[in-house]
Amino acid sequence: MDEFHKHLLERITNLELELQTLRETTWPVCQGLLDKNGPFENKKEKKIFFQYLFLDEIKKLLKLKSRFMGTGPGTDGAELQWILVETPVDRL
Repeated sequence: MDEFHKHLLERITNLELELQTLRETTWPVCQGLLDKNGPFENKKEKKIFFQYLFLDEIKKLLKLKSRFMGTGPGTDGAELQWILVETPVDRL
């Protein structure tokens, strides 16, 4: 592999890591503020946000949000199930 391609791969990797850090820092707080009445709000927006993330990343973000909101243990798992359940409207 030539130097240019090595540089590109290194840069893409760095950008991915920066994006992951930014996402883990901002999303739990911002989404926690939007979910002021509880974690089971904004399902459509969460599905759109999570559509390109791996399941482990989604779980981590939900756990961080749960910690930020001070909700009980297991709330993040219940919210994940709630988000992943397909409703007739989701299929349109």
